[in-house]
Amino acid sequence: MRALIKISLCVAVFVSCFSTYGQISRYHLGNGIYQNNDINPAYFPEGRIFIGLPVLSQMQAGFNTRFTYSDIFTKQEDGSTLLQFDNLLGSLKKNNLLQLHMKFADVHVGYRKNQAAISFFSNERIEFDFQYPKRLINLGLNGNLQFVGRTIDIKGMGVKARYFRETGVGFTYFEKSGRFSAGTRVKLYNGFFNATTKRGLDATLNTSEDNYELSVSLENGVLNTAGFNVPDGSSFPIPHLLVNKNRGLGLDLGVNYKVHKYLTVAASINDIGYISWKEDPENYTVRDTAFTYAGVDIKNNSSIVQALEDSLFNRFRRVTTNDAYTEWNPITMNASASWNLTDRDIITGTISSRFLFGKTHLTYAAGITHRFGRIWTLNANLVRLPQQFFNVGVSTVVDAGPVQFYLATDKTIGYDLTNVKNANISTGINLILGRGIKKEKSYTPSNFRFLGGDTKKVKGKEKIYLFIKKQKKSGPIRSTDTKQEKKLRKIKLRDLFN
Repeated sequence: MRALIKISLCVAVFVSCFSTYGQISRYHLGNGIYQNNDINPAYFPEGRIFIGLPVLSQMQAGFNTRFTYSDIFTKQEDGSTLLQFDNLLGSLKKNNLLQLHMKFADVHVGYRKNQAAISFFSNERIEFDFQYPKRLINLGLNGNLQFVGRTIDIKGMGVKARYFRETGVGFTYFEKSGRFSAGTRVKLYNGFFNATTKRGLDATLNTSEDNYELSVSLENGVLNTAGFNVPDGSSFPIPHLLVNKNRGLGLDLGVNYKVHKYLTVAASINDIGYISWKEDPENYTVRDTAFTYAGVDIKNNSSIVQALEDSLFNRFRRVTTNDAYTEWNPITMNASASWNLTDRDIITGTISSRFLFGKTHLTYAAGITHRFGRIWTLNANLVRLPQQFFNVGVSTVVDAGPVQFYLATDKTIGYDLTNVKNANISTGINLILGRGIKKEKSYTPSNFRFLGGDTKKVKGKEKIYLFIKKQKKSGPIRSTDTKQEKKLRKIKLRDLFN
């Protein structure tokens, strides 16, 4: 338990120092890069063969929090740093999120021909989502004396922390006219670390007026973990990073439809699926209990972890079991519309929703994309992430022959590290061979003059047989032919031009 507390505190401090989240600016590059196939499988760039190298082809990180570094740490005149929480409670809402998302590519290979494209991919994913109510933080910092004679509910608390690998194949179909495309990605999951609470975790707290005893009633107070067992003689958990029994399935779906020459709409749904955690699972169940708790003096305590453990965590009665469990993925949905202003300028608006802890967390964005010839594309957006105010996001693609470089961020304004609440970056390098998919040849109509003076338009190689029926060859006039046979042959030749 002490190790778990230390990990949580370290993540909280790290996220408050540098927070990033999101990839919507990258998504507005559309078919410009292969990586957007992750978000909408109907997107697939032009080219023949696509190759992504380990790590280099995709490095993506995302953090999101409501509080900042300066809400917790204050620098004194003597240069020392003091823990203080005067601004922390003021920055929180009823329910709050603390998030860390990271994604790295192992490899991807794609092939496109005619009306179809197929791909193979493998990615490493790290996700940490912690939802907590403001009342819980208030209780931990200021104790239960403020709630004497009252019963309060602490709802909406939950955690999902996991590290897993996704490996799969994708398929994209393109309608012949180019107006419609649809795609899917089938994924196999292999999990390494996990810590998740049972859905619907709820707590009721009551402080007695007589002796200030805090009665705690918990429903669904279960924390499931896997991969955190420390082998004998090791200082850190060593997971089975190649093959283990923690497996699952996933599915992505996407469509892209050109309504008319100016308007295009797209939609996708991602991460439909689950992971079954069967290797070294541990289940911590907290039973109903009652104890006295009057807070802890964090400011004047040399060990926050020890203080919280002695005063609060050790008061709960815990039961540990080793039952396998299944965790369903948080589902993400995206919907966008694009308007072609010119051949080089596109306006795009997107709404993205992620379903987590029984709530929907929305991201909004609108921006414009401009292509500077065939080499450089630049995109700028106005983006609103969950829990945050609007910010400016940008993304860009540079195509230098077979090598493609891209960079995207949803935050370009406000990088004071002591006050930043979110930022984001997604970058990578792709190798693309066979740029410019072959299209069917189109022939410019030309004039063809028939015997007799009439002129008609014909299409290149199709020539005269568009307008007259092709006749069988009559053969040359031979000297041995009779007069009647020569006359018949002349009539057949003349019929070809009438």
